[in-house]
Amino acid sequence: MGATRIGKNFGHMARSLKDAKPEDYVKKGMAVLEHCFDDHKCCGEWCSRQHESVAQRQATKKYCRSKTKDAELYSLLQGILSNYITFEQLSNVAHGMDTNCCEAFNNFMTWFAPKNKV
Repeated sequence: MGATRIGKNFGHMARSLKDAKPEDYVKKGMAVLEHCFDDHKCCGEWCSRQHESVAQRQATKKYCRSKTKDAELYSLLQGILSNYITFEQLSNVAHGMDTNCCEAFNNFMTWFAPKNKV
């Protein structure tokens, strides 16, 4: 479940880079891991949890990991993600374009004209 959340967070962060200044890329990249451990100081506008009060955060803490209890996992994930949240790597994904429209059109066309029958 943690890997799914990290992937989802990375996607949200990557989409927010197109409007960010290049000097903020690494800080925004750090939000991918910090968000999973309920630390939202690096999160961008994609994070709804940063706008919650302390009481609201405490009430819904069941999906967040702890940096103290899960320190070994935190350091392991930090080492893995450090390769992907460098300025050079984040510059490659900061273009702001995606293939959602192309994928949607392709799925639409193959529904009506499947490749194996036409």
